Amino acid sequence: VFKMKAPALPSSLLLYNSLLARGFKIFLLTGRNESLRNGTVHNLFQAGYKGWAGLIMRGESDQGTSAGVYKPKKRGELVKKGYRLWGSV
Repeated sequence: VFKMKAPALPSSLLLYNSLLARGFKIFLLTGRNESLRNGTVHNLFQAGYKGWAGLIMRGESDQGTSAGVYKPKKRGELVKKGYRLWGSV
């Protein structure tokens, strides 16, 4: 992230673009801290990940929370907003 040069895995990017082409709204959920947003967004664009509906990152209130608690909580928040989750990679 700091070097902003992390390449996309070809199969992941292919799946991503295939889902976008089919009209799915894609939310990216990461355990990275909010302080890394600019570098993360830059890296995502450079790697070819464009057109996502949202990037969810750890805020201050999420610090110290395990991924097993943090990520289901954030997915639940999307469901409460009316989104139907079709999968998680």
